[in-house]
Amino acid sequence: MRGINKIYKIDAKNIQDYLDSSNKIDPKMQSFKVALVYAIVGVIWIITSDNLAIQLAGRDNLYEQIQTYKGWGFVLLTTLVIYISIRNSLMLFDKAINEIYQNYDELNKSHETLLELEREIERQLQELHILAYYDTFTKLPNKLMLEKEIINLINNYKSESSADKFAFICLAIDNLEDINDILGHKYGDLLIKDVGDTLKDIVFDSNKVSKLKEDMFAIVLVNIKDKDEVVNKVNKILLKLKRGWKVNNQEFHITYNLGISIYPIDANNFNDLLKNSNMALSKVKTLEKDKISFYNKKIEEINTVKINLINEIIHAIENELFSLYYQPIVDLKRNVVIGVEALIRWIHPKKGFVSPMDFVPLAESIGLIDNIEQWVFRKALMQKKFWNEKGYKAIKISINLSSKRISNDCFIDELCSMTNSLEIDKSEIQLEVTETSVIDNLETSSEVLNKLRNMGFKIALDDFGTGYSSLTYINSLSMDVVKIDKEFIKSIFDKDKNAIIVMAVMNLIHSIDLLVVAEGIENIEQKEFLKLNGCDMGQGYLYSKALPAVEVEQLFNIQFE
Repeated sequence: MRGINKIYKIDAKNIQDYLDSSNKIDPKMQSFKVALVYAIVGVIWIITSDNLAIQLAGRDNLYEQIQTYKGWGFVLLTTLVIYISIRNSLMLFDKAINEIYQNYDELNKSHETLLELEREIERQLQELHILAYYDTFTKLPNKLMLEKEIINLINNYKSESSADKFAFICLAIDNLEDINDILGHKYGDLLIKDVGDTLKDIVFDSNKVSKLKEDMFAIVLVNIKDKDEVVNKVNKILLKLKRGWKVNNQEFHITYNLGISIYPIDANNFNDLLKNSNMALSKVKTLEKDKISFYNKKIEEINTVKINLINEIIHAIENELFSLYYQPIVDLKRNVVIGVEALIRWIHPKKGFVSPMDFVPLAESIGLIDNIEQWVFRKALMQKKFWNEKGYKAIKISINLSSKRISNDCFIDELCSMTNSLEIDKSEIQLEVTETSVIDNLETSSEVLNKLRNMGFKIALDDFGTGYSSLTYINSLSMDVVKIDKEFIKSIFDKDKNAIIVMAVMNLIHSIDLLVVAEGIENIEQKEFLKLNGCDMGQGYLYSKALPAVEVEQLFNIQFE
């Protein structure tokens, strides 16, 4: 485009010189000049030729006059013809020149517009480049730019046949969610910018730093020899980052987790380096805060198993491959079954029995627990309906609620609809929650449980003794039953104090008008102790393990010793 501009400017200069006022053609004046020259030459020719003719042939007045008039007439006529012809031609030429000038003027304006457009396009391209390759908030390179830089770095290492390595580090801010919740996202953004600015200051030379996502940065440390060197450099970076962060006179101690992969030991391309660093980061996040983790093959193997298990859970949900087992709950005074706890079981076609502890927390973490719990409620209530029709209406059924369900009351209408359509008395349904599932969102959980209790459902606090074991929570959550955890029961006779603690706990629970269920009763001594100290109900292997519906039904008509 610049070459075209150069040619265009030279031609434009020539045209402009030609159209200058001193050089501009006036068709009438030019025609007049040509005709005048012709007339003068013609007059001179007539006079000269006439004189020559007189000298040679003599003077004849009439002839002379005729010749003179004829000559003058011819000169005048031809002068007029030449003037008109030249004038018309020059006027056409002048018109063409004017049109050329107008077109040139328009072209010149278009040229200026194109130049302005070119400048605007260049500016927008620069902006697009920044938007495409840089984080607009921290001004750090983003993932796309980092990928380009890593590819170039790897190509340089390969071309130089270098034995050096580089470390690819994913650094995540642990406290960002807390700051967003307490102070708002405005201050969370300020923290991110502050961390980005700090990293720009301390990561320099050929090392690289970029922004990957909201709470995560990437750091590339080049020319490293081993993991010890990486740890030393990372600790120097963290020394600058780990400082009190003060906002509105409130100080926050910022912590970080780091996942690290090494080129070319762990991976030899950008995507795998990023993936492996993220895997190492995910591992350390699940363990504790403020730690560094290097990638290793075992992490990937664990993740592969986890991914496969997730796919199998989805397949099991879609094809209803789970089943419900029921563990009897026994009235310790009458020694008869008064209820059952519905427990999900998964008999895998290849792996056999898969513990709920392996798949339920995983299903909850990936958002599949709703699908599982819907199935559990439907199957358990249908089984309750079946037992009611067979005459076992007195058998209550207990169903566990996950923390996700307790924190959202959307499922209540669904649960009520199922119990109403199956004509089941809500007082025969007991919903079990754990302390840990309600503590994180106590206010909402309390509202949900109160709604359920007011509708007629029974509420039980499960696994009491494994969490905070606070009677304050029991009282505020409006419970009907407290289930003492099996570890509490198991340790009754380990020390004298343990038995005293269990008795005190049961007395306190009774003092606020709640029933007590002891879980994990395995022997007669435990049963007798609990019965003697006023425990209302119990469940455990002494009576029965969890059984399929057909088998547990056989225990409804017997009396335990």
